Amino acid sequence: MKFTINKVLLWSSKTDYLRQIEFEPNKVNLLTGTNDRGKTAILEIISYCLLSEKVDIPQEVINENVSWYGINITINRNTYTIARAKLGTAGETSFEIYLSKIGEIPNKPTNNSKKREVLSILDDEFNLKFAKFDFEGEKADLIKNVSYRSLLILNVLTDNVITHRDDYLDFGAFKQDKNEKEKRTKENFDVAFNLAIGAEDPSNVILRKRIEKLEKLKNTNETKRNEFEKILYSISKDAKNFGIIDDTIVGFDDNYKAVKNLMQKFNNDKLSTDLVQFEDLKTQELILTRQIKSLKRYKRDFDKYNELNEKDVDSIQAIDYVYNNFSEVIETPIVLEFIENLETEYKNIKKQILDSPFEAPDVSQEINELQEQLSDIQKELEQFPLFNWNFENEVGKYIHIGRLKERFMKNEEYKAKEKFDLNIAAFEKEIAELEPYIQSKHIDKTLTKSKIETLIQKQIDNSNALEEYKNYKASFDLADKIIRLRKSQFKYFPGVGSSSNYLFLHLSFFLGLHEFFLEPREAETAFVAPFLIIDQFSRPFAKEATQEQRITKFQKAMKLLTGFIEYLNLRHEDEFQFIILDNARQDMIEKWNLPHIHFVEDFRNDNALITKEMMKK
Repeated sequence: MKFTINKVLLWSSKTDYLRQIEFEPNKVNLLTGTNDRGKTAILEIISYCLLSEKVDIPQEVINENVSWYGINITINRNTYTIARAKLGTAGETSFEIYLSKIGEIPNKPTNNSKKREVLSILDDEFNLKFAKFDFEGEKADLIKNVSYRSLLILNVLTDNVITHRDDYLDFGAFKQDKNEKEKRTKENFDVAFNLAIGAEDPSNVILRKRIEKLEKLKNTNETKRNEFEKILYSISKDAKNFGIIDDTIVGFDDNYKAVKNLMQKFNNDKLSTDLVQFEDLKTQELILTRQIKSLKRYKRDFDKYNELNEKDVDSIQAIDYVYNNFSEVIETPIVLEFIENLETEYKNIKKQILDSPFEAPDVSQEINELQEQLSDIQKELEQFPLFNWNFENEVGKYIHIGRLKERFMKNEEYKAKEKFDLNIAAFEKEIAELEPYIQSKHIDKTLTKSKIETLIQKQIDNSNALEEYKNYKASFDLADKIIRLRKSQFKYFPGVGSSSNYLFLHLSFFLGLHEFFLEPREAETAFVAPFLIIDQFSRPFAKEATQEQRITKFQKAMKLLTGFIEYLNLRHEDEFQFIILDNARQDMIEKWNLPHIHFVEDFRNDNALITKEMMKK
C-alpha cells in the first residue's frame, strides 16, 4: 500500500490566504519550533480531515483564523484533497466536507460531499475488504464498526504514550466518534489488527459473535429459570402456610404441578360466581346473627326492667309502715305533717306503677325462628371449600389466592421448566455445531507472533541504544500490543530504566509492525498506511544526565528512522513517510548529514502555523 501526506492546508477566515505546509514522500519530515506555535495542531488537523469527530484544535489563534482545514494525500495511485469546515465555537465538528478525487486544491472549498462517501472511498483504498464482509447473511457488529480509522492508531506516536511502560498505542487519537468509549475503540482496533496481520478470519469474527450471543441467551434463560424456581418456591411456601396445598410436597416438579393445578382450579369466572353467592350467604348470616342478638338483648332488658319496678315498690313500703304504726305517738306537728306527705306521695307512686303495667311481646318464638334460618344458612356455607386462613372475611381469602395467581402468571412465558430446558438445549446444540467450524478455520497465531517479534528485535538491534539489554529478546504481547524484554523463555524483565529506553522500545514496536505490514504475504489482508507521525520526539532525552548523552541518544533515534527508510528503499522498494513534530533545532540536525531528511518548517520567531498573512483583515 502507498500512502503519502502531501500537504496540510488551512484557508484563512479573514483573508484569501491559503496556508500550505508541504511534506515529502519517503522522508523523515521534520517540523520544528518552540512551544505554542501550532506544531501539535498539525496532528489534530490531519486527524480531523481523516474524519475524526473528536479533535483538540485550539479555538484561540488557530480555529478563529481558519475557515477550512484540509489535507492533500496520495493513496496508491490516486490523489485526493479532503477538507472540512472549521470547528464550531464550542469545538463541535462540521458536517461540511469538500472532496476532490483528483487532488484539486480550490481557492475556497465548498460543501460537495458527505462523510459516508469519504469513508467508503478510503476503506476501498485501504483494501479493507473485511469491512464489507458478510458471512451467511450476517455481519458482526464489530466488523460493522471497523474502518480504515480503526488502524490509524498505528500511525501516531503521541506524547501521551511515547515513554509509557505499559501503553504503546494512544486509543484517544483518531477517534471516529466523539462519544466512542476508549474500550470500544480498543475493541474495534483489536478486531481490525488481528484481521490485518492475518491472525483472524472474518467469518470467525462473525461466528464468535454469534456464539457470544447464543451464550448470552443461554445464560439469560438459565437466570430466568432460576428466578422462576425461586418465585415458584415462594408461592408454594405461601400456599402451604395457609393450607392451600399439601405441605409435604417437595421438589420443583411436584411443587410446580401443585401450584399450577391450584391456579387452574380457581379460574376467574368460577371465583366471581362463587364469591357473589358466598358473600350473599355470609351477609345473611351476619344479619340473622345480629337480629337474634338484638331480640335476646331486648328480652333480657325488659325482664330487668320489671325486676327493678318490684324493687322500687318494696323500697317505699317503709313510709307506709311508719305512718300506720307511729303516726299516733308523734306529737310534733311538723314531723307528723312530713310523714303524712310522704304517705301521700307513696300512694301516688304505687298507684302509677300498678295502674300502668307494661307487657312485653313474646319474642322467644321469633328468636327460635331466626335461629332455624341461621342454621340453614350455615349449612349452605359449609358446602364451600374453605381453608384455615386467618382473614377478616372470605373476600380476603380469594384476594390472596388471586395475588398468588398473579405472581404465577407474570412468568407465564417461562413458567414451564421444560421450556427453559428446551431453549437452553437448543442454544447449546447450535453452539456445539458452530464451534467445530471455527476450529476448522483456526489460524495459528504463533508464526505471526514470531515473525513480528523478529522484526521488532531487528529494530532494537539497529538502534544500538539498549546496550545493557543486548542479551534480552523482545517478546510481543499480542493481546496488549506491547513489548516485554525477556532473558530466557520464561523470565520477563520488568522494566528498562530511563524514558529514552522506552522511546526506543516504542520506535522498535512501530517500525517492526510497519515492516510486517509492508511485506508481501500469500493471503490478501488489510493494510496499515505506511506513515508515522511522532509528536515531541526529543522530549524523552531531556532527562539524560548530560547534554552530550541527550544529543547522542537523539541522534541514534533519528538514524533509526532514516535507516528504516533506507532499508525499505533497498530491500522492498517500498516507501515510508515520517512526520516529526519537535522542539529540536534544525541546525543541530543538519550537522549530522543524515539521508532522507526533509526540513519542513521551523516555527520560531515570526513563523508559526497561523501566519500574519492569515490574520490580516
